[in-house]
Amino acid sequence: MQFLFSIKVMKKIGVSIPWDYLSDKIIIKESKVLKDTYGKADSFLKFLKDLNITHIELRHRKAEMSEDDMEIVFKILYDFKFKISIHGDTPPQGNIWTVKKVFPWLDSYNKIFSHSDDFVIITLHPFTGSESISTYREQTINFIKRLDNFITEDNLPIKLALENQRSKKINDPGKSFLEIEGIWQEIDRNNVGICWDMGHCFANYLLDNTLYPIYPHFEFSAAATHTHIHDLGPDGRTHWIFKENIIPLADYVGQLKVVGYEGVYNLE
Repeated sequence: MQFLFSIKVMKKIGVSIPWDYLSDKIIIKESKVLKDTYGKADSFLKFLKDLNITHIELRHRKAEMSEDDMEIVFKILYDFKFKISIHGDTPPQGNIWTVKKVFPWLDSYNKIFSHSDDFVIITLHPFTGSESISTYREQTINFIKRLDNFITEDNLPIKLALENQRSKKINDPGKSFLEIEGIWQEIDRNNVGICWDMGHCFANYLLDNTLYPIYPHFEFSAAATHTHIHDLGPDGRTHWIFKENIIPLADYVGQLKVVGYEGVYNLE
């Protein structure tokens, strides 16, 4: 794995893992592959510990997952002394929602990590669909501001990171560096940063380099508080293992080093 050359000089290396693999109630294909390859979760987590991995990002949580199963997930990560980030679920529409609706894992997390001084980074995607881009931009800004109000009022150990998106055939206000930075600037909250998804931005660059530059500008990099790092497959698919060496990974990591990035380098 090419990226692991940097482990000795970086303090925070993360790996994304599905919730259901850690709870041992496997549903998705990715989890089946992990179990076939590494066995049960404790074997894989020991393997990651031996590689000096420090963080686990939880992803692909199914809506029907019980609080007991979420507690199992947090308990095994706590026992292995991993720090945690979480890939956020699809944001709810409108303003009639609670923090528990957005973060259904919160009670389970607090039960296991009640004495921890760490905060959890939650990555969020902008609203998307068939309506206008300006509508989704406004929805995204309002949602994150309202969510941050709850986080601040309840003094929750949570920080948010808005992720740049891969270009798809939907209306999306957050595909380019400038779009995400503009949303982040308008939100203007101390608890909110940017998640730089390196695979997404390079896939967009290959699609249209006039709209999507290969490198972000300084202000975008300086606002980054989290990362999603994955290569592209030979056919352009994202979330690929580091075998093809398509994305300019060393350049991207170097740019973060220049701006003094202190967050997690998360392999997604």
